[in-house]
Amino acid sequence: LKLQFLYLIGSAGRGGYRDRATMAEQQQPTPVNPLPKQRQEHYQQRMNKESQNAKEIQKKVAKFQSKQQQLMLQKQENEMVSNELVIMEEEAVVYKLVGPVLVSQEVDDAKNIITKRLDYINSEIKSLETNLKNANNDYEGAKKAINKVQEDFRAEIEQMLKSKQ
Repeated sequence: LKLQFLYLIGSAGRGGYRDRATMAEQQQPTPVNPLPKQRQEHYQQRMNKESQNAKEIQKKVAKFQSKQQQLMLQKQENEMVSNELVIMEEEAVVYKLVGPVLVSQEVDDAKNIITKRLDYINSEIKSLETNLKNANNDYEGAKKAINKVQEDFRAEIEQMLKSKQ
């Protein structure tokens, strides 16, 4: 007990109580970037450009995904209507909402309209899936470009450090 007490007093007298992590941080030299300021700015500009490109692509992807969700909901609604029209009798009366007015419509006409609408929605979904796939590929390319800038930066720093040795 006495030794520990003396040790604490001794360490307090030499600058206070410090934990080992703080002492280790103080002993390690701070890393120095050997690149000239102009080269650092060059890499910073490249990184900013590639990051901005990636953000724009992410916005596109989000927009495509939102549109895809809307189309999927429309498809589900129209499929439900189509299923209802299939089980309806031929002499049944179908009403279509046009603005604030309900207008009567023949069952066959309603089936044709819904079928055409479903075909259109399906073609839009396929087109959107292609655009979404392309945008995701573009995003992967943007991520690779960012990694390339980082690798180039590291390689140039390593080369500078080796040349100074």
